[in-house]
Amino acid sequence: MFDDEIKAYVDEIWTRTVDANEWVEDGKAQSNGQNLVPHKKWFNTQLRTINSKFEKYMSLSH
Repeated sequence: MFDDEIKAYVDEIWTRTVDANEWVEDGKAQSNGQNLVPHKKWFNTQLRTINSKFEKYMSLSH
């Protein structure tokens, strides 16, 4: 359904989600919340770029 670029993007989303959740589940977020900042910033930037990544497949409204 999607090309290799989208497959890689979905893999990156998955990896970053797992990494961020490991910090929270291990209680590391409470002791060093700064380690979550790069994850949060990356996910926030995706809200601005996701449409361009998927526009040739579908139109997204959010």
